[in-house]
Amino acid sequence: MTLVEEYRNIAKLAQDKENAEVVIDAILTHFDVDYDDMDLGIEWLYTTGVIDYKFRNVLYKGEDLDAIVAWFKGKVGVTDEEIAAAEAKEKQYVDGCLLLAKQYLGMGHVVCGTTYLELAAAKGSAEAAAQLKDIQYAKNQCMLGEHYLAMGHKICAKTYFELAAAKGCPKAAAKLAEF
Repeated sequence: MTLVEEYRNIAKLAQDKENAEVVIDAILTHFDVDYDDMDLGIEWLYTTGVIDYKFRNVLYKGEDLDAIVAWFKGKVGVTDEEIAAAEAKEKQYVDGCLLLAKQYLGMGHVVCGTTYLELAAAKGSAEAAAQLKDIQYAKNQCMLGEHYLAMGHKICAKTYFELAAAKGCPKAAAKLAEF
């Protein structure tokens, strides 16, 4: 992992104040500080001169995550330009995954399309996460349609197939064509 990626991961974690310990632990890990007790790790950073007395107190409290992240950014030497370049590269990656997912799903290759959506969602794409949720919904509706069809309840089955087909399920659309 590059310094920019490491910084961006820590900055993302720091957006939630509940992650204070995780953020501090990630910083300690960056400096190869491996203590079971976080306070000992902070003390090690202080005694080795990595941090000063004032910042030691900031780390102990763990309340000002913005200051902690800003300090880490300066300490590792990550520039705004590097961060912007990494964000642009990630956006390009996500856009590529979304495009491939759209193409594969359009061809009816649900597994491949879903894989690309999962890759994009792992990078934080809300659009991909929403599409994955739709696909899961469609799979569930299609499964219910097949279940009702097997029991001979054609009207119920057709309703579930219609719901799945509305979310783009090719299998459900094929089943509807049989009605």
